[in-house]
Amino acid sequence: MKTFGLCSSLFRINATQANKHGINSALRFSTTSTIRGPEKRRYIPRRAVLYVPGSDERKLKKIPSLGADCIVMDCEDGVALSKKFPGATRTNEAKELSFARQYVVTVAKAFKLQAIDLVYIDYKDLAGLKVQSEEGAGMGFTGKQVIHPGQVPVVQAAFSPPPEKIEWAKALIQAFEEHQKEGKGAFTFRGNMIDMPLLLQARNIVQLASSL
Repeated sequence: MKTFGLCSSLFRINATQANKHGINSALRFSTTSTIRGPEKRRYIPRRAVLYVPGSDERKLKKIPSLGADCIVMDCEDGVALSKKFPGATRTNEAKELSFARQYVVTVAKAFKLQAIDLVYIDYKDLAGLKVQSEEGAGMGFTGKQVIHPGQVPVVQAAFSPPPEKIEWAKALIQAFEEHQKEGKGAFTFRGNMIDMPLLLQARNIVQLASSL
């Protein structure tokens, strides 16, 4: 079966179905993956990854107006209830999946990939979604899967650096460059000893902010 990748090829959908609904151009902003040759790769933020039922033409046509960073054409869980097998259940908070979530982050970081967090299943509970999204961002996730357009703004806000964090990152990078010019190694910045992981974190924040 011919398939094409979506969100760095993490998900696959049927190409025939995509062509039928004429959504290739609508998805171009999501499918411009960074897996191409040796040239410098552009960072594409994937804060909110939205599932859209692949069998619902009305919802497919709404894709360009949904505002999500990445769209997943759901051809499994999004199909009619009568056509799918019962799945495992879990709590909204997903505490039972804490180890698995942390493991995903660890592996993604090791391979320099974006780590996308799990779905918050109660799509009407935006307060709970906000808590879990901010928790995921604190764990190191760079984005989150969503199942309803109403979840998109909450998730995007949680995975976007606030102005004070951007200012901190830019100032730290500037201080690092000044110390490098002076031939100095380790240094303190606003009361904290700066090492390479913190510098990389600052660079990632600035890169994300400039990509939004």
